[in-house]
Amino acid sequence: EDAMMSRRRNGRSRCGAEMTAWGTALLVLASCVRITAASASPSDILPVTLEWRDVSCAIHKGKGPPPTAHPAAAASTSLPPVPETSKGKAAAGRAAKKVILDGIDGRATPGRMLAVMGPSGCGKSSLLNAVAGQMKQSKGLVLEGSLAVNGKAVASGHLGVPFAYVTQYDTFYSQMTVRETLLFAARLRLPRSVKLKENKRIVDELMEKLGLTKSADTIVGDQKIRGISGGERKRLNIACELISSPSVIFLDEPTSGLDSFQAERLVQQLRTLAGEGHTIVAVIHQPSASIFNAFDDLLLLSEGRMMYSGPRKRLNPFLKSVGQGCPAGHSLAEWALRQISMDTETPAQRVQSEERLQRLASASKALTGASVPPLSSGRGPNEGATLPASARPSASGLEQFRLLFARAWREVNRAKLALFIKAMQQIMTAVIYGSIYKLSDDQRSIQNRFGLLSLVTIGAANLGIATTIRAFPKEKTIVNNERAKNIYGVLPYFLSKLIAEAPVSSFLSALFGCLLYPMVGLQRRLSKFLTFIGVSMLQAFGSAGLGMAIGALAPNSDVALALFPPLVVLLVIFNGFNISEDSTPKYLRWLPKMSLVRWGFEALSVNEFTDLEFTCKDARGPCLKTGEEALGRVALERASVRGAVMAQARILAGSYIGTYAALRASRPSFAKMHPPTAKTMAYRPF
Repeated sequence: EDAMMSRRRNGRSRCGAEMTAWGTALLVLASCVRITAASASPSDILPVTLEWRDVSCAIHKGKGPPPTAHPAAAASTSLPPVPETSKGKAAAGRAAKKVILDGIDGRATPGRMLAVMGPSGCGKSSLLNAVAGQMKQSKGLVLEGSLAVNGKAVASGHLGVPFAYVTQYDTFYSQMTVRETLLFAARLRLPRSVKLKENKRIVDELMEKLGLTKSADTIVGDQKIRGISGGERKRLNIACELISSPSVIFLDEPTSGLDSFQAERLVQQLRTLAGEGHTIVAVIHQPSASIFNAFDDLLLLSEGRMMYSGPRKRLNPFLKSVGQGCPAGHSLAEWALRQISMDTETPAQRVQSEERLQRLASASKALTGASVPPLSSGRGPNEGATLPASARPSASGLEQFRLLFARAWREVNRAKLALFIKAMQQIMTAVIYGSIYKLSDDQRSIQNRFGLLSLVTIGAANLGIATTIRAFPKEKTIVNNERAKNIYGVLPYFLSKLIAEAPVSSFLSALFGCLLYPMVGLQRRLSKFLTFIGVSMLQAFGSAGLGMAIGALAPNSDVALALFPPLVVLLVIFNGFNISEDSTPKYLRWLPKMSLVRWGFEALSVNEFTDLEFTCKDARGPCLKTGEEALGRVALERASVRGAVMAQARILAGSYIGTYAALRASRPSFAKMHPPTAKTMAYRPF
């Protein structure tokens, strides 16, 4: 027994030792897996060193060929430019320009954060747009400079590496949740070979990384609909851009509109992204001390000129070298911004500011020229790295339509409050008409019928145009931003929007017709009723299409809303009842033919008055016994429902074609950066 007990104890000891060994091995293996998983994402990021030289931008305002962007390419630094008055009027017209950027140099490296700072209007966002290839083309704009990625010269807007551009304004579809917004971006931006399960995993990782997990199933919302917070919107904007694992991340004032806590949290998350190997370039406006200290490098601008470019830790020594060192106890960020700001309160202060800025600009140019190697030198740890193709993978046309339709349908289906309000509008309008109009078969009902049908068509047009003309410009902004990234085409978007919104428009038109028709006493025949509903639906579609066309053609919502009142006035005047076509001036007779209200009124009138008989009781003039005679009084004796409906359909098709063409034409076009015209930058005096 003692021997057996001893063997059992020895067996248990060996078993325990083996289990301990296996447990240790499993723990080591698990830790290795965690380390590998944690380092997998950063290893997919190509380290990128981005450099720019002599970036200059000006807007030519005169006649003749545009001048160079360099304001003093042929002038001496110590001599002021020749006054335009001495060159003659023609030369002055050609030389007139507004300088935005003046010979800016800079360098952004992987693992580090570069802050572009300066007073308002100094050209911070313009520089970011120029380097990222996002500066919108405008008349007279001249953009010059040189760009290099990992030591190789590249063209503006074609960096040859994945990059993200996070705009200052966060525009999203309000009814989409955070998860749905990110998954939508992933399905369209990632290669087709990436499966849905992998897309969801990437989205979950991004939400975890940027602190969006708790709000994953919360709608984004907008000014009218409560959704996620401002800080979460900023992080969602960044997350959408991180879908494709960009090497370089450009951010235009990411902390704008956030409180201090949210701003610091966002910058710390950017700090984490930089640690993973991303190259971060951010425009920052009036940062706090903690946000300022989170950045590694600085690029200070003033009046379009470079005041400093280099590491943050060397800023104060640089300021001391020109006699502007930061006093003890002062915030270096606030002090630096104060030193590079132009004070124009008095002439003496302006002169003093100009002298100070001139010293800073000259010292900065000398420092940058001495410390930064030429673009073609090939220096740096990442110089010469192989660059991937610049083309962005995209989904097929059918997949684009499917995803866009799902998004559009969610927007329509989830906006229950908006749908309820629109339904109540239709119900209340029908009740008002029904309580006023009680149609019979006497002579007075002829005018009442024409008046009612005219109001019905005008009201439908007014509601359809007003609804879309207010909402579509905002949606167009989102669509243009997405199309600038080349993730889907206009046709899939446009078709998905029309199909998704058609059921709601049809329902509202049917609701109005079903209530109004029996209340006012129109012809009680099923064919007449169905025709009334069909024409009303077509009227609603056409009005919405007209509103979309105006919203697509207008540059912004203010212009679109300004066009709405005169458009409605024209529709009311030329509605086919208020003025006859023969009485219209000859040069305006094309307007009634283009009026959607006129054809809707004509179709409803012919539908209602055909086969209708009236009594001559209480007639105060010639008695009209049939509906055909009544139609003749308003010059509709030759009209037909089919002809009017075909005219409505033509206007509807024209509105859709116009909207489609306007959307295609509204895709942003970006200015190309041309090589500098002068090898040595000669600064203009302040």
